[in-house]
Amino acid sequence: ARHVWEHPYYPQFYVPRTAIKSGLLTKDDAVDNDKSAFLATLKGKSRSTNRVLTFEKGPLSGLVRLEFSALDQWFEEDQPIYVHPKDPYKRIDVLQSTRTVTAKVDGVTIAESSNNMSAPIAGHICFYNEKVDMYIDGIKEE
Repeated sequence: ARHVWEHPYYPQFYVPRTAIKSGLLTKDDAVDNDKSAFLATLKGKSRSTNRVLTFEKGPLSGLVRLEFSALDQWFEEDQPIYVHPKDPYKRIDVLQSTRTVTAKVDGVTIAESSNNMSAPIAGHICFYNEKVDMYIDGIKEE
C-alpha cells in the first residue's frame, strides 16, 4: 500500500489495483468529468462495500482507495492498526513481522529469517533480528 495524504494530519492507504484479486472490484460511475476517478464496489465472501475509489489517470493512476472504516481490519506487517494509518514521517514503531527476509551476497544466501522486527522509517522498511539462519558455504548452520 502507498501512504497518501488527503489532509495534513495523517495518511490513508491507497492499494495498487493489481494487489486486489480479479473479480472482487467492480468499477461504477465516474466522480469527475475527466473520468480519472471512479466509484467502485469491493465484494468479499459474505459482505461488500461501495466506499471505494479507483483511479485511472493522474498521479494516483492504478491505485484504489478503500475507506479505512469500511473493512474489518487493517494490518501493518503482522500488527493490527486502528482508526487510520500512522504517519511514517512523524512516528516510528518497531513491528513484529513474519515476512521472510533474505540477505544475499553475489546471489548467495548468507542469512534468512521469518521472525523479524521491522521499522518503517520514512518510506523505507528496515528489518532487525538477533537470531537468523546463517549459511556458510551454502549450508544452513544450526
